[in-house]
This record gives sequence, C-alpha cells and structure tokens, in this order.
Amino acid sequence: LVLLREEKEGPIKVTYDGVEILQVAGSSFDVNGVVKAYRRNSWDSDLFDDRILSMRTRMNFTLGDFEDRFKNLPTEGIYLFKLPNHIDITVTGVDWLGVIISMPVQVGQSGYCGNFNGDADDDAEPVVPSWDRPIGADIGPVPDPEVLFPKEPVALLLGKADKAQTEEEEVAQRIKRINECPNALLTKAEEACGGLTAAYHKFCIFDVCLTRDLAVAKSVGSAAFVQHKVNARGVPIFMGHGRCLDQQGEEFRSFHTKLRTDTACQHLLRTLSLTDGVMGAQLKRGGTCEVLTVKEVDPTNVPIPGGWGIPPGPSKAEDVQIRLVPGVAESVHAEDVKPAIEANGKGLVAATTDEAAYNCWQLN
Repeated sequence: LVLLREEKEGPIKVTYDGVEILQVAGSSFDVNGVVKAYRRNSWDSDLFDDRILSMRTRMNFTLGDFEDRFKNLPTEGIYLFKLPNHIDITVTGVDWLGVIISMPVQVGQSGYCGNFNGDADDDAEPVVPSWDRPIGADIGPVPDPEVLFPKEPVALLLGKADKAQTEEEEVAQRIKRINECPNALLTKAEEACGGLTAAYHKFCIFDVCLTRDLAVAKSVGSAAFVQHKVNARGVPIFMGHGRCLDQQGEEFRSFHTKLRTDTACQHLLRTLSLTDGVMGAQLKRGGTCEVLTVKEVDPTNVPIPGGWGIPPGPSKAEDVQIRLVPGVAESVHAEDVKPAIEANGKGLVAATTDEAAYNCWQLN
C-alpha cells in the first residue's frame, strides 16, 4: 500500500500491489483482513474519528489550524486506511500531506517513537538544544532479512543516501554551523526570538543559526506554548507593572471579575489553570481583576470565586450617603471598571505596558 504526492499542489495517488485505487471521491477499497480504505470529499463523522479535530495543538501551520486541515481545507479529499489491530491512518492533502496515525499501545512497543510508557526520559536524551538522541530498544538498522520494502522503491521515494556520518561527526557539524552563525542573522534571530523564556530563547537562536531560516523562530515559539500548556500549569508568574502584552506587543481579550486584590487575582488564575485559552490576569489599582484570554475564547462558563462581571454600584441610599462625604464621590465613580477589552493577543504573556497602576501575571 503506497500513498504518494509528488508535487505540493499535485494529485494524491494511492496504489495497492501496484494497482491504483481510490481514484474518485466516495470510493472504497477492501482486502479482507488486510486493509479497508476510504476516500471522501469532506469530513464524514460517521467514518472518521472526530477526536482528531479536537487534538490540542498550538503549532503554527502554513495553512489553517489543526481542525481546518482535516475539515475545511482539503482539496484532494480525505483518506482513511484501517489496518489490523485497530491501527487507523487518516490523511489529508493540505500543505503537501497531513497524516494522523492512531493505534493502541502495543506490548513491547519500541523504536524511534518511544515505548509510550508515560516516561519521556527513557525515549530520548538531549545532545544539543532542539536535538535529542533516541534511546531504548530497536533503534538500530533493520536487519536485511526483516526489511519489508525492496531497496529500489525506497531509493526512489527517499533518495539515495550519502555516505553515513558517525554520530560524533554529525554533532560536530551542527555545533560548527551554529558557531559560524553570521552576525546579521544572529541579530535578526535575537529579535525574532524575543519574548521567550531563557531556555526557549537559547533553543530558538540555535535553531535559526542551524537552519539559516528565521521562520523556525515561530516553530520554537509554538513549542514553548505547547510546553507551557502541559507543564507546571497553574502557577501565576508576576510579569511586572502595566497591562499584559503578548510577544508582538498586543493586548489580550479581557473579562471582568468582582475580585479586587492581588492575592484573589492570583488565586483565580490557579482556579482557571485547566481552562483552555486563559493566558493571565491583570489588576488595576483600585479596580477589579481582569482575566486575559486569546481571541474568541470565553471562560465565563467556568464558576469562579466572586463571580464574573463588573461589581454592582452602590444602592440609591448608599449613593446619597456617599455624595454627602466631601471628595469621596469622585474617587468612587472614577474607579468604575471599564467593559471587557476586545484584542488580538495570542500566545504567552511576554511583556507589559508602562502603566504603573496595573499588575500583570502570566499563567504558567
């Protein structure tokens, strides 16, 4: 079974034992006990696994987000291959090819993808930033008697390999390329990698110098975001005085709460640590805590201490009494909280404005 796309905008060709199959949308192919294959024009929830659409990823793709790549953007159809032992392969033709392989954990599973025992430390070990060495069982060359693919098709699809480098030679070559990073590129890399934590900033600089491509800075930023989402989530980090900003200097969408203290605002972030899209909070002196999210995220369906929204003003009787106290009326009404801000901030809270009246926290 071979699925091949020779050009980025070209057709997808699927063959089984050298015979082309799935040539039109809506077609199916079945070899009992070996493979069931399907091609559809659009996403079919009765056939495809909807869990694919809700996979949590923040990686920046060239075209669309993760759901779009399988649901809205395919032009050459969506393919599904069902193999024995509950192995499913779902393929779309967006941006060359997008492939999802889903399967249950296998007894004795090993190799370059790890053993899926939940411990990443026994899958790989760091060599240089952004490059790990796989460890564990079954990562050496496949013995010739066990190779499933004839050598000629492999050479055709993957190209002929150059003389193999030793691991030490490959590491030395990478380090040499990083150390010889041109000053002009290094300056641009420092700017493109700004706003990342110290560790990711270093990885970002290394990757730009290694590839000579500034675009990889976005990928490192996305990786930092993913790590931020799954590790140490729930720890508010004070970012400074001012409104919270993202890496591009954009403000975040904000939602008012009825909480008025720094402690309450930080406790609220811990409460919202598992709410997708919540990036931080800010509190104006004398005002109320504002929860910050990425665009189009609304966390107000999650119950919080004190509740959402601007606190109610004084009653008529209280208002009359307040106004009788010299100099108080103006200060009370001046501190009314403004409506929620609509903004385009995305990614991590990375900086603040110069407004000393605000405190800003990142949700780590």
